[in-house]
Amino acid sequence: MLRTLRHIAFLSLALLLPAAEAGAVANQPVLRRDCVEVRTALGVFRFRKLMIAVNGPTVSVSGTVTNDTERDWRHASFAVTLFDSAGREILLRPAPRGPRHPHIELAIDNLAVGRTHYFHEDDLQLQRRAVPANFAIVPDGTSQPEYQFVLVEPESVFPWTYSDDLADFVFTPSTSRLAFTVVNTSAEALTIDWEKSAYMDPNGALHRIIHNGVRLVERAQAQLPTTVAPGAEIQEVAYPADAVVWLEKMRYWQEPDLFPPTGYEGKNFALALSVTTRSGLARNYVFRFQIN
Repeated sequence: MLRTLRHIAFLSLALLLPAAEAGAVANQPVLRRDCVEVRTALGVFRFRKLMIAVNGPTVSVSGTVTNDTERDWRHASFAVTLFDSAGREILLRPAPRGPRHPHIELAIDNLAVGRTHYFHEDDLQLQRRAVPANFAIVPDGTSQPEYQFVLVEPESVFPWTYSDDLADFVFTPSTSRLAFTVVNTSAEALTIDWEKSAYMDPNGALHRIIHNGVRLVERAQAQLPTTVAPGAEIQEVAYPADAVVWLEKMRYWQEPDLFPPTGYEGKNFALALSVTTRSGLARNYVFRFQIN
């Protein structure tokens, strides 16, 4: 997925100030652009009100970026490379407390679709005194879009929902847990047997699950079934019981993510739910999701 982020936006902009004056006037913008589009296979990031300013041996960059792609981004990172009027790169000096990327780094976490983020990086030390004439923006290889999850079994009209003659199921999958809602649309009470339900991980292994209300310290104990009255709705989460870990130094229980934030595209995971009606009709659902 990340190798699709190779499209570069290259800007060739006229200086707002003459070259002889630009370096002499502190914090005056030397490059400005109202809108720049950085295209990826997942859509477009739009940078607006971009401004690059030089103050002696330092440079600053500011503006906004809007996520107009089709995905939320856990981490969006961009490298901005400066060029002088001869087309030569203008690199940054290493940071005093460790190595710095020779280009300007813009990093934004948790950038949802349609959201706009303001950024401002200043006091960046240049390796040589130069007035930027051009710059390029390219997505960094560390960028991480959020997964998309699609219910592939049983067949359904919408990506995360399924309905039959007993209930409506609405799922909210994530890397951390599988949340879902059950609405009993039948005339009988429904019972979910958690001890007969399971989670299948992306590697195909089956795991006993825990759900809402179960104390992590009691995760190995048998769980009582949940009854859903006719017309009632419950909100639940499913998590593999054997994935819970105890952090001795921190003195608390932790539920690690179900799988890493990248690298699992194309794999599947599933939730098996054992549901029984009051009259004794048993239905074993298997909801299988694909990670895109």
